[in-house]
Amino acid sequence: MFLFLLLGLTPGGSRSTSLSSYIVHLKKLDASLTGRIIDLQFLHSYYEPTLFILCESSRTWVGRVAVKKDTCSSVALSINVAQKSNPVIWPVDKLPFDCFGCLSVPKPIGGILVLATNSIIYLNQSIPAYGVALNTLTRDSTKYPLRPLYDLKIALDLAEAIFIANDKVLITIKTGDVYLLTLHTDSMRTMKEFTFDRIGSTVLCNCVSLY
Repeated sequence: MFLFLLLGLTPGGSRSTSLSSYIVHLKKLDASLTGRIIDLQFLHSYYEPTLFILCESSRTWVGRVAVKKDTCSSVALSINVAQKSNPVIWPVDKLPFDCFGCLSVPKPIGGILVLATNSIIYLNQSIPAYGVALNTLTRDSTKYPLRPLYDLKIALDLAEAIFIANDKVLITIKTGDVYLLTLHTDSMRTMKEFTFDRIGSTVLCNCVSLY
């Protein structure tokens, strides 16, 4: 599996600062990248471009979670475009098998939100992870430490999500309900709580956008 990095032009179109493109051989960087790549996101608050890759190195499915679960993992690559080096700086393993996407968290919080059908997990290289279960199915489908949200019973399959502020995510789910997810942090930017507020309903969305 390959990652093609195109470094041809600056936003203004100037060729004076262009660099030659190159290919990253993902299989050579980390063993977990030999499987299915689920999503890619560039992270905020890093000095060099840092790419977060969500993947599933060993496949499973709903009918087999009794014997094989938490098959997803992630790898963060620091991309040095001048030296064309891509060291792995932050691997995470044993994420729930039903992860389907991720959202880069804007400054000043930083980190990444990993979206799964039955859970949401916040990851950050410098602070402890924080995850919540969106329903009771996580009791048998994952061993990842999740906090229950007793007043919430939803699933995120077919969901669409987007940050509309540095601490707020707009989420539409397959029932048409629209939720506002708010991230609560302390003075050290450690994640303390997620809160969900149902703010409306709509038809099933194929995508969401700020514009």
